[in-house]
Amino acid sequence: MNETSAEVLLLEKEKTTKKKGKAPTKKRKEEMVARLDELTTLTSDLEASILSTGIHFFADRIVSYSTANSSLLRTAMIDTLVHAKRGEATAMLSVLTKLLAMPSSVPKLSGKQPTAFRTTSIVQWTSALTDAHLPALLDAEGAKEVATARKAVSAAIGQGEVIASMKDLVDTAIRTSL
Repeated sequence: MNETSAEVLLLEKEKTTKKKGKAPTKKRKEEMVARLDELTTLTSDLEASILSTGIHFFADRIVSYSTANSSLLRTAMIDTLVHAKRGEATAMLSVLTKLLAMPSSVPKLSGKQPTAFRTTSIVQWTSALTDAHLPALLDAEGAKEVATARKAVSAAIGQGEVIASMKDLVDTAIRTSL
């Protein structure tokens, strides 16, 4: 029998009440049912949160640290996202947008710059997705995700421009000090 933690708590409470020889009052039963509903909702929210975290972690590992030919990636998006009109492409765009906004969770390895490579990879996947499934992404529910993705990409571009100007400033300071 596959019971949730809320159901187990309710069963334990009922056993305790039966051992004492008291029948729960109507008010107590209502409280117990309300508590069960609350715990069931909490359990389902927790399960959804864990699933969402797992999806983002898994997607981060695949997308952020992979190199792919843009044409092959676009073809793979066309072939693998077969339910794009049912929200599959929109969900993928949502995950990619969140990855773009999240900081890298993996520390710098062997002198490489994972953040710049990570951003490039995420943008490459986002571009392939939009190229492959643009009509599905521009429908009523996908338009919101496209707008969110546009803002995330603009923010990433802005960060890149700031970094480039800082590099120019440091290069100028080094040249003048020599």
